Amino acid sequence: YIYLFGGYYMKQSQEFGYIHHTVAFSLKWDKGSQQEKDFLEKSYDILILVPNVENFAIRKQISKKNDFDYELTMDFESEEKYEEYNNHPDHQGYVKNIWLKQTKNFLEKDTIVLMETPKTKTKENGIRHSVAFKLKWDKGSFEEQKFLEDSFNILINVPNVKNFEVNKQTNANNPYDYELAMDFDNQKEYGEYSNHDRHRAYVKNLWLKQVSEFLEKDTTI
Repeated sequence: YIYLFGGYYMKQSQEFGYIHHTVAFSLKWDKGSQQEKDFLEKSYDILILVPNVENFAIRKQISKKNDFDYELTMDFESEEKYEEYNNHPDHQGYVKNIWLKQTKNFLEKDTIVLMETPKTKTKENGIRHSVAFKLKWDKGSFEEQKFLEDSFNILINVPNVKNFEVNKQTNANNPYDYELAMDFDNQKEYGEYSNHDRHRAYVKNLWLKQVSEFLEKDTTI
């Protein structure tokens, strides 16, 4: 970890960084139905037992800014272990017999960490806020790198932010290139962050001027 403007960041290479795999989705079933409950329980019971899966969670979507209702999240130690999970008979059986028959839309995302603050524990039912995005700049450009570093340096210093990450998207089926992700203990602290002068200035002076498209998500366990 390197000290930087009141926070810390760690750069990880794509070859050696953990892969964070998430799938946001909506089901064909009505919210609160027995079919919905059965799907979530079966998903949990099956996927936690597939080899190589770490930190598995099913999260509920609470943002009104996207069309998804839930999210499956998990981590993999390497690309090789992720591929083993994808090709495992239990995972492939789950996709064929449960996933494809019961989901109506989904967005898959695979990210590696470029910059992060040290991990701290959040309260139970805390909020995970993430924004996937594309920039107006060319990939690998000075402007792109400066935006990512400026975003990190500014947002880690807004009150209430925990576990801040700048992530790179690696899934070819996802239209976005990067992601900002962070945790909040509760809705009140998330609201204070959203309304803070430093965050508002960031949105006005950097985000709206340099981001071409984005998708915002807020989830709880």
